[in-house]
Amino acid sequence: MWDADGTLDLRSLNRGFVYSREMAVAEDVDAPPFEGMAEKFEETQPCLLTAVEEQALRHMVLAEETKETNEGVLDVLIIILQGQCRQEDFETTLSLLRDEFYIVLAHGELESGLNMLENLRVLMMTSQSATPWIVPMLENFFRDVSSLDGMSGICQLLTGLDTSNQERCVLLRKMLSLLDPVAIGSLAPLLVQVSSPVLEQLLHDAIEMLAGRDLLPLEKIFKSADDPVIEKLVPILGRLPGQRAGQTLQKLIRHSSEMVRRSAVRVFLQGAGREIREVFPLIDDHASVIREMAFRFLGREKNAQAERLLMDYLAKSRSITVDVNSLVLAFDALGRCGGLPCLPFLRRVLLGQGWNWFKGFGKPRYRRGAVVALRRLGMPEAEAILARAAGSIFPVVRSAVKDAEV
Repeated sequence: MWDADGTLDLRSLNRGFVYSREMAVAEDVDAPPFEGMAEKFEETQPCLLTAVEEQALRHMVLAEETKETNEGVLDVLIIILQGQCRQEDFETTLSLLRDEFYIVLAHGELESGLNMLENLRVLMMTSQSATPWIVPMLENFFRDVSSLDGMSGICQLLTGLDTSNQERCVLLRKMLSLLDPVAIGSLAPLLVQVSSPVLEQLLHDAIEMLAGRDLLPLEKIFKSADDPVIEKLVPILGRLPGQRAGQTLQKLIRHSSEMVRRSAVRVFLQGAGREIREVFPLIDDHASVIREMAFRFLGREKNAQAERLLMDYLAKSRSITVDVNSLVLAFDALGRCGGLPCLPFLRRVLLGQGWNWFKGFGKPRYRRGAVVALRRLGMPEAEAILARAAGSIFPVVRSAVKDAEV
């Protein structure tokens, strides 16, 4: 493709493309903005470079070799790419563009790299009907630059980003939005490597945008990444629409790591339209903090279903091992979500079997729990039960009311 003296043999690179003489200047070349992407490509005859054109391309090669700037190289290659009518020539030029894109990133030339990606995205959209074979080639290009190997340059720019430079932050944000969703595999690990809240938010926004186009790369991360990375990613699921994101979140609620489960439960409970039957099983989680979140959710408002489930749970707890804190939380939630239907149950727990203090509902912790629930109800009927308990002839009943006041 390149001769020994540095001359570009356009016949090997650019069959079917006519290079415009107005685009070249003898002393210097600044490729004009690419125009006419939506026009259909026309088959033309191969051409040879004139002396002026050859000198212009020599200047381009020299600029690339001396690494002064790569903006002109990308502009010229984009123009050449537009003119390709043969698939093999298009693929060759696209390969050159990919290499130049990596060089641009290595130099930190964000604007040039962004312009190139934008032009290629436009070309992809405008070629779907006229030249449909271009689309899969460009899709492969974006997958390549978004792969683990292709993302090294962008990742270096992100970790070294001066977040006080708003212009570069905006450029990087736009560049990330143009990548293929497979880029999530490279962006996700950065969440635990960066310390800047601004940069972390930039990464979150980019991953959310990419996952909104294709959730699969994010799902793969949840299956393979370390727990701290997964914990950082969980909130994104809560903002993604669709049943599939919700199902993924449900799986994370049963994750082996308490750290991940805690984050998943928090996001899950914040979601709109959560049903009591979906939340109730969480009261048996191994982690106390998750049990507390579940009980708080159940007691956030008056709800007949939550009331019935909690009474059933407390009734069964007499024959199973339940820690004291969970019992207190369950009674507290019952008092917050319940109403008149739970009064007979609470009366029986507090006043029944006054002689019993060593088994079943007779245990002091059950009576104290009933006192907590009755006070949460704040109803005249509940106050009457408490008054009766305070004057009971059984010390265990009176002490339950007194102890619950502490």
